[in-house]
Amino acid sequence: MTQKKQGTNLLYSMMAEARQYSDVIVLGRGDPDFDTPPHIVAAAKDAMVQHAAENVPPEGIAPLRQAIAARVKRVNNIDVDPETEIVVTNGGQEALFLMVVAVLGAGDELIVPEPNYNTYVDSLKFARGVKVGVTTHYETNFRVFPDEIRAAVTAKTRALLLVSPNNPTAGVIPAEDMRALIQIAHDHDLMIIADDIYDQFVYDDVQHVSSASLPGGKERTLTLNALSKSYSMTGWRLGWIVGAADVMARVKALKAAINGGTSVIAQYAGLAALT
Repeated sequence: MTQKKQGTNLLYSMMAEARQYSDVIVLGRGDPDFDTPPHIVAAAKDAMVQHAAENVPPEGIAPLRQAIAARVKRVNNIDVDPETEIVVTNGGQEALFLMVVAVLGAGDELIVPEPNYNTYVDSLKFARGVKVGVTTHYETNFRVFPDEIRAAVTAKTRALLLVSPNNPTAGVIPAEDMRALIQIAHDHDLMIIADDIYDQFVYDDVQHVSSASLPGGKERTLTLNALSKSYSMTGWRLGWIVGAADVMARVKALKAAINGGTSVIAQYAGLAALT
């Protein structure tokens, strides 16, 4: 019996079919249109010789965590302790899975502004959580209205997903709305799962604001990012999560149980990208 394709499986099947045509522009993934910079490739080659047998901790090598801490301070205005508040992951995909599973369990509700990236729903199904969708609209630039989010909160709500800039809508949550959303999370004791992977892809006078950078945000926000987009390292599988130490301890434990440390070769390549 053939199982019906859905989620990521359906997406990749459609992309494979699209590649059979010569006149199709594939918009199914955020793949950059340039090669990985040469100095990053060179760092990976060196790591194969110098560090391939290195036993890396599940949270990632210390120099990379320090570089990530400097990057999120510089770009996202988030202060983090590289010793306790960062976990390096196998790309953004593993990062989002770890965040969902660390925060949500059976029957817990996650508020999801829609449209959104389908893998969050796939991860939520694994955690046996419940998606509560809040629809955004083209006519309002896919704005996530705080009043609509507040109305969606129930006694079972445990977290709010904020992807900004959003995939696939490209909607960016402005600072005033982000503050209101943090207040909602505070009022109902919710975690915020924040996806900042497109934080470098804002244009004109639009500004990206990380929820963890605002008052009251850091202690209840897990934020993911990755080098896939900005450095054309999609296949290298290198991302990270930052957040408060108590929640990150659970993320680290999950990471250790699932697959241990991220590829040491990718980590030294990432270090070259960020320094």
